[in-house]
Amino acid sequence: MDGRFKRNLVVGFGISLAILIISSAASFISIRSLLQSNEWVNHTQEVIYNLNEGSSVLVDAQTAMRGYLITGQEDYLKRYDDAEVIAEDYFNRVELLVSDNKQQVENLNTMKPLRKEFFDYLEARIDEKRQGFYASNTNLQSGRRIMDNIRTIIKRIETTEQKLLEERIATSHKLGFWSSLLIVAASVIALMISITFFSRIVRDYSERIRLQKQLMDKDRETEERIKVISNIAGQISKGNYEVRVEDSERDALGSVALSLNNMAESLDVSFKSLADNEWLQAGIAQLNEVMLGEKDVELLIQDIVEFVSAYTESNAGVIYLLEGEELLAISGYSYRAHPSRKRLQMGEGLIGQSVASGRIMQLDLENTNDITLSYALGEAKPAHIIAVPLKDNRTAGAMELAKVHSYTPLQKEFLQIASGNI
Repeated sequence: MDGRFKRNLVVGFGISLAILIISSAASFISIRSLLQSNEWVNHTQEVIYNLNEGSSVLVDAQTAMRGYLITGQEDYLKRYDDAEVIAEDYFNRVELLVSDNKQQVENLNTMKPLRKEFFDYLEARIDEKRQGFYASNTNLQSGRRIMDNIRTIIKRIETTEQKLLEERIATSHKLGFWSSLLIVAASVIALMISITFFSRIVRDYSERIRLQKQLMDKDRETEERIKVISNIAGQISKGNYEVRVEDSERDALGSVALSLNNMAESLDVSFKSLADNEWLQAGIAQLNEVMLGEKDVELLIQDIVEFVSAYTESNAGVIYLLEGEELLAISGYSYRAHPSRKRLQMGEGLIGQSVASGRIMQLDLENTNDITLSYALGEAKPAHIIAVPLKDNRTAGAMELAKVHSYTPLQKEFLQIASGNI
Protein backbone atom coordinates (compact mmCIF):
# COMPACT_ATOMS: atom_id res chain seq x y z
CA MET A 1 0.00 0.00 0.00
CA ASP A 2 2.83 2.41 0.86
CA GLY A 3 4.52 1.65 -2.47
CA ARG A 4 1.33 2.26 -4.44
CA PHE A 5 0.62 5.52 -2.63
CA LYS A 6 4.15 6.77 -3.25
CA ARG A 7 4.06 5.69 -6.90
CA ASN A 8 0.75 7.46 -7.54
CA LEU A 9 2.02 10.58 -5.84
CA VAL A 10 5.36 10.62 -7.70
CA VAL A 11 3.86 9.86 -11.13
CA GLY A 12 1.03 12.37 -10.75
CA PHE A 13 3.32 15.05 -9.45
CA GLY A 14 6.00 14.32 -12.07
CA ILE A 15 3.62 14.56 -15.04
CA SER A 16 1.98 17.71 -13.67
CA LEU A 17 5.40 19.23 -13.09
CA ALA A 18 6.55 18.40 -16.62
CA ILE A 19 3.45 20.00 -18.11
CA LEU A 20 3.92 23.04 -15.85
CA ILE A 21 7.53 23.40 -17.02
CA ILE A 22 6.50 23.17 -20.68
CA SER A 23 3.71 25.73 -20.32
CA SER A 24 5.95 28.01 -18.26
CA ALA A 25 8.67 27.82 -20.92
CA ALA A 26 6.14 28.70 -23.60
CA SER A 27 4.92 31.64 -21.54
CA PHE A 28 8.48 32.78 -20.97
CA ILE A 29 9.27 32.66 -24.69
CA SER A 30 6.10 34.57 -25.54
CA ILE A 31 6.71 37.26 -22.91
CA ARG A 32 10.35 37.59 -23.90
CA SER A 33 9.35 37.98 -27.56
CA LEU A 34 6.89 40.72 -26.64
CA LEU A 35 9.53 42.52 -24.58
CA GLN A 36 11.99 42.32 -27.47
CA SER A 37 9.31 43.66 -29.79
CA ASN A 38 8.77 46.61 -27.45
CA GLU A 39 12.51 47.21 -27.36
CA TRP A 40 12.65 47.31 -31.17
CA VAL A 41 9.67 49.67 -31.24
CA ASN A 42 11.55 52.02 -28.91
CA HIS A 43 14.69 51.53 -31.04
CA THR A 44 12.81 52.53 -34.21
CA GLN A 45 11.22 55.52 -32.52
CA GLU A 46 14.61 56.69 -31.28
CA VAL A 47 16.13 56.32 -34.77
CA ILE A 48 13.23 58.22 -36.36
CA TYR A 49 13.33 60.89 -33.64
CA ASN A 50 17.03 61.60 -34.17
CA LEU A 51 16.57 61.56 -37.97
CA ASN A 52 13.73 64.08 -37.72
CA GLU A 53 15.63 66.27 -35.27
CA GLY A 54 18.72 66.24 -37.49
CA SER A 55 16.60 67.05 -40.54
CA SER A 56 14.89 69.84 -38.58
CA VAL A 57 18.27 71.36 -37.73
CA LEU A 58 19.21 71.34 -41.43
CA VAL A 59 15.93 73.07 -42.33
CA ASP A 60 16.44 75.66 -39.56
CA ALA A 61 19.96 76.36 -40.83
CA GLN A 62 18.65 76.82 -44.38
CA THR A 63 15.84 79.06 -43.14
CA ALA A 64 18.32 81.16 -41.14
CA MET A 65 20.51 81.57 -44.24
CA ARG A 66 17.56 82.64 -46.38
CA GLY A 67 16.42 85.11 -43.76
CA TYR A 68 19.90 86.62 -43.72
CA LEU A 69 20.02 86.80 -47.53
CA ILE A 70 16.69 88.64 -47.58
CA THR A 71 17.22 91.04 -44.66
CA GLY A 72 20.97 91.20 -44.23
CA GLN A 73 20.49 91.05 -40.43
CA GLU A 74 23.06 88.99 -38.55
CA ASP A 75 20.45 87.98 -35.93
CA TYR A 76 19.05 85.48 -38.41
CA LEU A 77 22.31 83.53 -38.25
CA LYS A 78 21.97 82.62 -34.56
CA ARG A 79 20.21 79.37 -35.43
CA TYR A 80 22.79 78.70 -38.15
CA ASP A 81 25.98 79.14 -36.11
CA ASP A 82 25.88 75.81 -34.22
CA ALA A 83 23.60 73.98 -36.63
CA GLU A 84 26.31 71.80 -38.17
CA VAL A 85 27.56 70.56 -34.78
CA ILE A 86 24.02 69.88 -33.52
CA ALA A 87 23.00 68.09 -36.72
CA GLU A 88 26.13 65.92 -36.65
CA ASP A 89 25.34 64.95 -33.06
CA TYR A 90 21.85 63.73 -34.02
CA PHE A 91 23.07 61.81 -37.09
CA ASN A 92 25.95 60.28 -35.10
CA ARG A 93 23.37 58.92 -32.65
CA VAL A 94 21.46 57.41 -35.56
CA GLU A 95 24.68 55.84 -36.87
CA LEU A 96 25.34 54.31 -33.44
CA LEU A 97 21.79 52.93 -33.20
CA VAL A 98 21.86 51.26 -36.64
CA SER A 99 25.51 50.14 -36.50
CA ASP A 100 24.38 46.49 -36.78
CA ASN A 101 22.48 47.14 -40.04
CA LYS A 102 24.82 47.29 -43.06
CA GLN A 103 22.20 48.84 -45.35
CA GLN A 104 21.42 51.64 -42.93
CA VAL A 105 25.11 52.32 -42.36
CA GLU A 106 25.58 52.65 -46.14
CA ASN A 107 22.67 55.10 -46.31
CA LEU A 108 24.21 57.24 -43.58
CA ASN A 109 27.62 57.11 -45.25
CA THR A 110 25.99 58.30 -48.49
CA MET A 111 24.35 61.20 -46.66
CA LYS A 112 27.49 62.31 -44.80
CA PRO A 113 29.20 64.08 -47.78
CA LEU A 114 25.84 65.61 -48.72
CA ARG A 115 25.58 67.19 -45.26
CA LYS A 116 29.10 68.58 -45.65
CA GLU A 117 28.23 69.90 -49.11
CA PHE A 118 25.01 71.42 -47.74
CA PHE A 119 26.75 73.40 -44.98
CA ASP A 120 29.51 74.46 -47.39
CA TYR A 121 26.75 75.73 -49.67
CA LEU A 122 25.14 77.71 -46.81
CA GLU A 123 28.49 79.14 -45.79
CA ALA A 124 29.22 80.22 -49.37
CA ARG A 125 25.88 82.03 -49.74
CA ILE A 126 26.41 83.83 -46.42
CA ASP A 127 29.93 84.90 -47.44
CA GLU A 128 28.58 86.22 -50.77
CA LYS A 129 25.96 88.25 -48.92
CA ARG A 130 28.55 89.70 -46.55
CA GLN A 131 30.66 90.74 -49.58
CA GLY A 132 27.71 92.49 -51.13
CA PHE A 133 26.82 89.89 -53.79
CA TYR A 134 23.37 88.46 -54.36
CA ALA A 135 22.65 84.76 -54.61
CA SER A 136 21.74 83.66 -58.11
CA ASN A 137 18.79 81.43 -58.89
CA THR A 138 21.24 78.72 -59.97
CA ASN A 139 22.91 78.72 -56.56
CA LEU A 140 19.56 78.56 -54.76
CA GLN A 141 18.48 75.63 -56.93
CA SER A 142 21.74 73.89 -56.06
CA GLY A 143 20.91 74.12 -52.35
CA ARG A 144 17.44 72.81 -52.98
CA ARG A 145 18.89 69.84 -54.87
CA ILE A 146 21.24 68.96 -51.99
CA MET A 147 18.41 69.21 -49.44
CA ASP A 148 16.14 67.00 -51.58
CA ASN A 149 18.84 64.35 -51.79
CA ILE A 150 19.28 64.42 -48.00
CA ARG A 151 15.52 64.13 -47.46
CA THR A 152 15.40 61.15 -49.83
CA ILE A 153 18.06 59.28 -47.87
CA ILE A 154 16.39 60.13 -44.53
CA LYS A 155 13.08 58.82 -45.88
CA ARG A 156 14.84 55.64 -47.06
CA ILE A 157 16.34 55.06 -43.61
CA GLU A 158 12.98 55.65 -41.92
CA THR A 159 11.17 53.32 -44.34
CA THR A 160 13.73 50.56 -43.73
CA GLU A 161 13.30 50.88 -39.95
CA GLN A 162 9.51 50.69 -40.23
CA LYS A 163 9.77 47.59 -42.43
CA LEU A 164 12.09 45.87 -39.95
CA LEU A 165 9.69 46.75 -37.16
CA GLU A 166 6.71 45.22 -39.00
CA GLU A 167 8.66 41.99 -39.58
CA ARG A 168 9.60 41.72 -35.92
CA ILE A 169 6.05 42.39 -34.73
CA ALA A 170 4.71 39.72 -37.11
CA THR A 171 7.20 37.20 -35.72
CA SER A 172 6.18 38.14 -32.19
CA HIS A 173 2.47 37.64 -32.99
CA LYS A 174 3.21 34.23 -34.48
CA LEU A 175 5.13 33.15 -31.38
CA GLY A 176 2.34 34.48 -29.18
CA PHE A 177 -0.29 32.46 -31.04
CA TRP A 178 1.59 29.16 -30.78
CA SER A 179 2.51 29.83 -27.16
CA SER A 180 -1.14 30.48 -26.28
CA LEU A 181 -2.22 27.30 -28.06
CA LEU A 182 0.42 25.27 -26.21
CA ILE A 183 -0.55 26.75 -22.85
CA VAL A 184 -4.25 25.93 -23.35
CA ALA A 185 -3.46 22.34 -24.40
CA ALA A 186 -1.09 21.88 -21.47
CA SER A 187 -3.71 23.22 -19.05
CA VAL A 188 -6.38 20.78 -20.29
CA ILE A 189 -4.00 17.79 -20.08
CA ALA A 190 -2.78 18.85 -16.63
CA LEU A 191 -6.37 19.15 -15.39
CA MET A 192 -7.26 15.63 -16.57
CA ILE A 193 -4.14 14.10 -15.05
CA SER A 194 -4.68 15.96 -11.78
CA ILE A 195 -8.25 14.64 -11.47
CA THR A 196 -7.17 11.05 -12.20
CA PHE A 197 -4.30 10.94 -9.77
CA PHE A 198 -6.19 12.94 -7.15
CA SER A 199 -8.81 10.21 -6.95
CA ARG A 200 -6.09 7.55 -6.56
CA ILE A 201 -4.27 9.51 -3.88
CA VAL A 202 -7.50 10.07 -1.92
CA ARG A 203 -8.18 6.31 -1.97
CA ASP A 204 -4.67 5.51 -0.76
CA TYR A 205 -4.89 8.22 1.88
CA SER A 206 -8.05 6.68 3.32
CA GLU A 207 -6.20 3.42 3.83
CA ARG A 208 -3.44 5.21 5.70
CA ILE A 209 -5.84 6.71 8.27
CA ARG A 210 -6.07 3.41 10.11
CA LEU A 211 -2.31 3.21 10.54
CA GLN A 212 -2.10 6.80 11.62
CA LYS A 213 -4.33 6.27 14.65
CA GLN A 214 -1.72 3.95 16.15
CA LEU A 215 0.73 6.82 16.33
CA MET A 216 -1.57 9.20 18.23
CA ASP A 217 -0.25 8.43 21.71
CA LYS A 218 3.35 9.01 20.76
CA ASP A 219 2.40 12.18 18.93
CA ARG A 220 0.81 13.62 22.09
CA GLU A 221 4.03 13.22 24.01
CA THR A 222 6.05 14.72 21.19
CA GLU A 223 3.59 17.60 20.92
CA GLU A 224 4.04 18.55 24.57
CA ARG A 225 7.80 18.67 24.18
CA ILE A 226 7.48 20.69 21.00
CA LYS A 227 5.25 23.21 22.81
CA VAL A 228 7.92 23.70 25.44
CA ILE A 229 10.62 24.18 22.81
CA SER A 230 8.35 26.51 20.78
CA ASN A 231 7.67 28.60 23.86
CA ILE A 232 11.39 28.98 24.45
CA ALA A 233 11.93 29.81 20.76
CA GLY A 234 9.20 32.45 21.02
CA GLN A 235 10.93 34.07 23.98
CA ILE A 236 14.22 34.08 22.06
CA SER A 237 12.49 35.71 19.07
CA LYS A 238 11.24 38.47 21.40
CA GLY A 239 14.79 39.22 22.55
CA ASN A 240 15.12 37.09 25.69
CA TYR A 241 18.45 35.41 24.88
CA GLU A 242 19.13 34.26 28.46
CA VAL A 243 16.33 31.65 28.52
CA ARG A 244 17.31 27.97 28.18
CA VAL A 245 15.48 24.68 27.40
CA GLU A 246 15.56 22.03 30.12
CA ASP A 247 15.42 18.86 28.00
CA SER A 248 18.00 16.13 28.64
CA GLU A 249 16.48 13.45 26.41
CA ARG A 250 18.93 11.98 23.89
CA ASP A 251 16.64 12.02 20.85
CA ALA A 252 15.89 14.36 17.95
CA LEU A 253 13.95 16.85 20.07
CA GLY A 254 16.73 16.76 22.66
CA SER A 255 19.19 17.73 19.92
CA VAL A 256 16.87 20.56 18.87
CA ALA A 257 16.76 21.81 22.45
CA LEU A 258 20.57 21.75 22.67
CA SER A 259 20.85 23.61 19.35
CA LEU A 260 18.29 26.16 20.54
CA ASN A 261 20.31 26.75 23.72
CA ASN A 262 23.48 27.22 21.65
CA MET A 263 21.68 29.62 19.34
CA ALA A 264 20.35 31.69 22.26
CA GLU A 265 23.84 31.90 23.73
CA SER A 266 25.32 33.01 20.38
CA LEU A 267 22.55 35.59 19.83
CA ASP A 268 23.11 36.95 23.32
CA VAL A 269 26.79 37.54 22.54
CA SER A 270 26.10 38.89 19.03
CA PHE A 271 23.43 41.40 20.05
CA LYS A 272 25.52 42.68 22.93
CA SER A 273 28.34 43.24 20.44
CA LEU A 274 25.95 45.01 18.03
CA ALA A 275 24.63 47.20 20.83
CA ASP A 276 28.19 48.14 21.81
CA ASN A 277 29.07 49.02 18.21
CA GLU A 278 25.88 51.06 17.85
CA TRP A 279 26.72 52.94 21.06
CA LEU A 280 30.21 53.70 19.74
CA GLN A 281 28.98 54.84 16.32
CA ALA A 282 26.20 56.98 17.81
CA GLY A 283 28.66 58.64 20.20
CA ILE A 284 31.17 59.45 17.45
CA ALA A 285 28.37 60.81 15.22
CA GLN A 286 26.99 63.01 18.01
CA LEU A 287 30.51 64.21 18.87
CA ASN A 288 31.04 65.21 15.23
CA GLU A 289 27.76 67.16 15.31
CA VAL A 290 28.90 68.95 18.49
CA MET A 291 32.15 69.98 16.76
CA LEU A 292 30.40 71.33 13.63
CA GLY A 293 30.02 75.06 13.05
CA GLU A 294 32.11 78.20 13.39
CA LYS A 295 33.17 78.32 17.07
CA ASP A 296 36.07 79.88 18.90
CA VAL A 297 38.49 77.49 20.58
CA GLU A 298 37.15 77.92 24.13
CA LEU A 299 33.51 77.34 23.13
CA LEU A 300 34.45 74.36 20.96
CA ILE A 301 36.47 72.75 23.77
CA GLN A 302 33.71 73.49 26.30
CA ASP A 303 31.15 71.72 24.06
CA ILE A 304 33.50 68.79 23.54
CA VAL A 305 34.37 68.20 27.19
CA GLU A 306 30.72 68.51 28.25
CA PHE A 307 29.56 66.01 25.62
CA VAL A 308 32.34 63.46 26.21
CA SER A 309 31.89 63.67 29.98
CA ALA A 310 28.14 63.20 29.75
CA TYR A 311 28.37 60.38 27.18
CA THR A 312 30.91 58.40 29.23
CA GLU A 313 29.02 59.19 32.50
CA SER A 314 32.09 61.00 33.83
CA ASN A 315 31.67 63.20 36.88
CA ALA A 316 34.34 65.71 35.91
CA GLY A 317 36.58 66.49 32.97
CA VAL A 318 39.08 69.01 31.65
CA ILE A 319 40.91 69.59 28.35
CA TYR A 320 44.47 70.95 28.12
CA LEU A 321 45.98 72.24 24.88
CA LEU A 322 49.68 72.01 24.08
CA GLU A 323 51.51 75.35 23.79
CA GLY A 324 55.17 74.77 23.14
CA GLU A 325 56.36 72.54 25.98
CA GLU A 326 53.47 73.50 28.29
CA LEU A 327 49.90 72.33 28.67
CA LEU A 328 47.28 75.04 29.16
CA ALA A 329 43.89 74.23 30.79
CA ILE A 330 41.22 75.60 28.42
CA SER A 331 37.86 74.37 29.72
CA GLY A 332 36.36 71.82 32.08
CA TYR A 333 33.21 69.98 33.03
CA SER A 334 32.28 70.19 36.74
CA TYR A 335 35.87 71.36 37.20
CA ARG A 336 37.75 74.63 37.46
CA ALA A 337 41.54 74.43 37.30
CA HIS A 338 43.44 75.67 40.37
CA PRO A 339 45.89 78.49 39.45
CA SER A 340 48.74 76.10 40.15
CA ARG A 341 47.24 73.60 37.74
CA LYS A 342 46.39 76.12 35.00
CA ARG A 343 49.70 75.36 33.28
CA LEU A 344 51.49 72.03 33.37
CA GLN A 345 54.85 71.00 32.01
CA MET A 346 55.21 68.14 29.53
CA GLY A 347 55.33 64.93 31.55
CA GLU A 348 53.87 66.56 34.69
CA GLY A 349 51.02 64.64 36.29
CA LEU A 350 48.84 62.00 34.68
CA ILE A 351 47.79 64.24 31.80
CA GLY A 352 51.36 65.43 31.16
CA GLN A 353 52.57 61.83 31.03
CA SER A 354 49.76 61.00 28.58
CA VAL A 355 50.88 63.77 26.19
CA ALA A 356 54.54 62.87 26.54
CA SER A 357 53.98 59.16 25.86
CA GLY A 358 51.13 59.58 23.36
CA ARG A 359 49.20 56.84 25.19
CA ILE A 360 46.11 56.69 27.39
CA MET A 361 47.08 56.82 31.06
CA GLN A 362 44.79 55.53 33.84
CA LEU A 363 44.71 55.82 37.60
CA ASP A 364 42.68 53.45 39.78
CA LEU A 365 41.64 55.28 42.97
CA GLU A 366 39.27 52.74 44.53
CA ASN A 367 41.57 52.25 47.53
CA THR A 368 42.78 55.82 48.09
CA ASN A 369 41.36 58.84 49.87
CA ASP A 370 43.65 61.46 48.30
CA ILE A 371 41.21 62.86 45.69
CA THR A 372 37.59 63.98 46.05
CA LEU A 373 34.96 65.48 43.75
CA SER A 374 32.94 68.33 45.26
CA TYR A 375 29.33 69.09 44.49
CA ALA A 376 26.57 71.16 46.10
CA LEU A 377 25.36 68.41 48.44
CA GLY A 378 28.74 67.09 49.50
CA GLU A 379 31.77 65.25 48.14
CA ALA A 380 32.46 61.97 46.34
CA LYS A 381 35.65 60.04 45.72
CA PRO A 382 36.44 59.10 42.09
CA ALA A 383 37.21 55.46 41.47
CA HIS A 384 38.91 55.99 38.13
CA ILE A 385 40.82 58.82 36.41
CA ILE A 386 41.83 58.54 32.78
CA ALA A 387 43.98 60.84 30.62
CA VAL A 388 43.57 60.64 26.84
CA PRO A 389 46.02 62.34 24.41
CA LEU A 390 44.29 64.26 21.63
CA LYS A 391 46.25 63.31 18.55
CA ASP A 392 45.95 62.25 14.97
CA ASN A 393 49.09 63.08 12.96
CA ARG A 394 50.33 65.18 15.88
CA THR A 395 49.48 65.67 19.55
CA ALA A 396 47.38 68.78 20.17
CA GLY A 397 46.66 68.31 23.87
CA ALA A 398 44.95 65.91 26.24
CA MET A 399 41.66 65.31 28.05
CA GLU A 400 41.43 64.13 31.65
CA LEU A 401 38.21 62.59 32.99
CA ALA A 402 37.20 61.35 36.44
CA LYS A 403 34.41 59.00 37.49
CA VAL A 404 33.11 57.66 40.78
CA HIS A 405 32.84 54.22 39.13
CA SER A 406 35.37 52.46 36.91
CA TYR A 407 35.31 53.07 33.17
CA THR A 408 34.14 50.11 31.14
CA PRO A 409 36.25 48.74 28.26
CA LEU A 410 33.61 50.09 25.85
CA GLN A 411 33.89 53.61 27.29
CA LYS A 412 37.69 53.42 27.01
CA GLU A 413 37.38 52.35 23.38
CA PHE A 414 35.08 55.32 22.73
CA LEU A 415 37.62 57.70 24.26
CA GLN A 416 40.37 56.17 22.10
CA ILE A 417 38.36 56.72 18.89
CA ALA A 418 37.04 60.14 19.92
CA SER A 419 40.53 61.46 20.67
CA GLY A 420 41.53 61.20 17.00
CA ASN A 421 38.35 63.02 15.87
CA ILE A 422 38.85 65.79 18.42
